[in-house]
Amino acid sequence: MEFVYFLPAVLVLYQILPSAWRRILLLLASYFFYSVHTPWCGLLLLATTLVDWYSALRIDQSTGQKAKRIWLFVSIIANIGVLCAFKYSALVYNTFGILSGVISDTTWNVWDGLIIPAGLSFYTFQSLGYTIDVYRGMRAERDVIQFGLFVSYFPQLVAGPIERYKTFGTQLQHWHRITSENIVAGMQPLLWGFFKKLVVADRLAEFVNPVFAAPENFSAGTLFVVAFLFMIQAYCDFSGYTDIATGVAKWLGKDLVINWRRPFFSKSLHEFWQRNHISMTSWFRDYLYIPLGGNRGGRFNHFRNIFLTFLISGLWHGAGWNFAIWGALHGIVFIIEILLRDKIRLPFLGSIYLLTFHALSLIAFRSSGFTNLSEYYSQFFTGSWNWSLLCIELRTLNDLFPLLLTLLGVLLFVVYEYCEERQILQRALTHPTAALTLQIVITILIFVLGNFNTTEFIYFHF
Repeated sequence: MEFVYFLPAVLVLYQILPSAWRRILLLLASYFFYSVHTPWCGLLLLATTLVDWYSALRIDQSTGQKAKRIWLFVSIIANIGVLCAFKYSALVYNTFGILSGVISDTTWNVWDGLIIPAGLSFYTFQSLGYTIDVYRGMRAERDVIQFGLFVSYFPQLVAGPIERYKTFGTQLQHWHRITSENIVAGMQPLLWGFFKKLVVADRLAEFVNPVFAAPENFSAGTLFVVAFLFMIQAYCDFSGYTDIATGVAKWLGKDLVINWRRPFFSKSLHEFWQRNHISMTSWFRDYLYIPLGGNRGGRFNHFRNIFLTFLISGLWHGAGWNFAIWGALHGIVFIIEILLRDKIRLPFLGSIYLLTFHALSLIAFRSSGFTNLSEYYSQFFTGSWNWSLLCIELRTLNDLFPLLLTLLGVLLFVVYEYCEERQILQRALTHPTAALTLQIVITILIFVLGNFNTTEFIYFHF
């Protein structure tokens, strides 16, 4: 709720200040937004920004390739070092502790209390990508305020999308007054993002969380359905944040990169990763997969590079071996699709296969650890498939009325996404009255159907 007060205050100050002061206001607002609850996280963000800004300057000014490599190495070590220190040190410590028998996988230890700064993976990758682009020939930004705002821009700071300086940095040079056109353009994604978060994701969480907390207490059929429910929850939670960020950025006259293109309508895993979390996928493609060799060097090297990219991207999402399993599953199926691409065509069944695989793989993504993951899969494959238990078990999680509200929210979400996929919505919204009517309807639905219990975005953990 603090954001409800923060955003109008920033917009009012932005509107009344001279244009020369607006980016300074937004820089200060971004650091306040990020540091208000945990001040030292702002210092970490500042340190990352200054190291990469200075490293990029030295790369740009250096004439010798050796010096360029040294400063690139400084940037890489700084960013990966921060990630390892705050995100992966607990994983390494716990893994060696379990293997050596010092601790068990259920024993709490001091490393479990390590705070992972919100959005750490996002802003370190965005900043590191800039340094690599300068090493590859892009001109470095001399203005530290400009670069600092690029790294810390509050609408997309903690959960993306991951921007590139080539496209987004140029937008930060000009800060015009907020116009009615900007407000109208940003309202639709903003409201739809709140709908996906409050009406769909947060209501689904009331049914998903208890099942994942104790999967051994539920039938296999319920576990199967809940896996699909979490698939919807995760997408609405992730993409809902991006929609809200896109709307706020639109109000300030800035366009964020498209990060989601309705991935549930994909017919293969290849198509899925062209539609799903696009900024992250393209980052790993450009800064990891291609430097590893891409599809060069024969089939074995090609498949190795694909698998490593998915495995590392899985660990990027979370410091747990369950995330590595999730990434590995996607890497294996991605390679299988390449092998079968010219032999099997599944235009309609492809969607069913994709959604089923994605839902079942997300069990690894959602599980709290390896023990929880093994319990879920064990019960899924050996438990009862008595479908009559499904309604009974779902009713034990919540009352009938919240369940009906949740299903209604999911239905409205599916209808909206379908209309957007078929371009029906875009044609309808060309008429101002239709656009205003839809926004009013979405607003009413948010307040009628929304779950306003505070539930943070899932990606804040990454």
